[in-house]
Amino acid sequence: MHTLDAIVFPYLVVVLLWVVIAFFVVSIAALFVGLGIHKRHLAKRESNYRRQIEAYAHAISQFREGDETCLPSVADLDAACALGAALTETFRAQDILPQTALLEAIRNSGAATLVMAHLDAKNWGERFRVVTALGDLRLPELFDKLVEIAHSEPHMSVFGNCLYAAANSVSRPDQIRTLFDLINSRRDISAGYDEGMFRLAIQALRRRDAQLEALAAVLRLCLQSAEADEQHLLALVLAVGKEQLVAFKNDMVSIVRSRGSARLTAAVMRAAHSMGLCDSIISEHVGSTDPMLNIAAIRSAECCGSDIVPLIGRELRSTDFNVRYAAAVTLSKLGENGRNELIERRQDSDPFARDMAAFALSVG
Repeated sequence: MHTLDAIVFPYLVVVLLWVVIAFFVVSIAALFVGLGIHKRHLAKRESNYRRQIEAYAHAISQFREGDETCLPSVADLDAACALGAALTETFRAQDILPQTALLEAIRNSGAATLVMAHLDAKNWGERFRVVTALGDLRLPELFDKLVEIAHSEPHMSVFGNCLYAAANSVSRPDQIRTLFDLINSRRDISAGYDEGMFRLAIQALRRRDAQLEALAAVLRLCLQSAEADEQHLLALVLAVGKEQLVAFKNDMVSIVRSRGSARLTAAVMRAAHSMGLCDSIISEHVGSTDPMLNIAAIRSAECCGSDIVPLIGRELRSTDFNVRYAAAVTLSKLGENGRNELIERRQDSDPFARDMAAFALSVG
């Protein structure tokens, strides 16, 4: 004879199972509906943001000094960010500075104050957005604030964004030293990133017609800094070369000779090469027992004329393939004298030299 529990329990289990399934289905449906609403909200917010940027960009393009026309009002963080984005879109392609009257209108808009009110956001993504907006506003007086933020910023991405914004805000040569010290305070950023920041800062100064003599004095102090990390000095040297600060070449050579660093010496030779210059430091290191120095000297010799051709030609005999290849490439770029050297080396008694000379002539 069945008890009441034995009769009721199977039906109860089935009912509960259906309740659970129904709850799961409803939950999944609610999740998809919520995601759809959220996605629609984000799309609408992005659309509004783009419209704000377009409105500001139009106002900026129409702005003329002495006009009564003002920029559209800046009421919140989104508007301030949109103003900054519009400025960046407008002036990045032109590689010029906003006119003084426009900068004054940006100051009067209160956008910077609105943005800085969100600097203490707990979410690093929000802080990243805020720092981006500060940099985009292109107000030179924000440089010190950006440096202050960077010194206390633990998140690497936000710190890097502070550097980028500060580099674009440089308006005086002495701020290069401040930027250099800030970069040197962090050992976990790459030399390549440092180089980019120094180049941005130098370009910002050039747009403001900074005097090269004042800039050279600051750069000299940076390179002479005993506390500076070598990778940051490397980055600065390479930035000087790529930014074509030709007048600073002799200072760089003198400084690296006193420091005795192989990596810095190689960087100075490559910087001279970037500027299309030659220096005795290059010929001194052709044939160096240090492969890095030797290759850097060989590749930097393209601007040194015919006198250096025999030195480069001898490196075709090196047992190091990379050295031989560098010598062959450089000779192929040293004009008729370099080509004649390659032709002569095809008859060299050394098989390495013969093979590399033949290869260079075949591809040249």
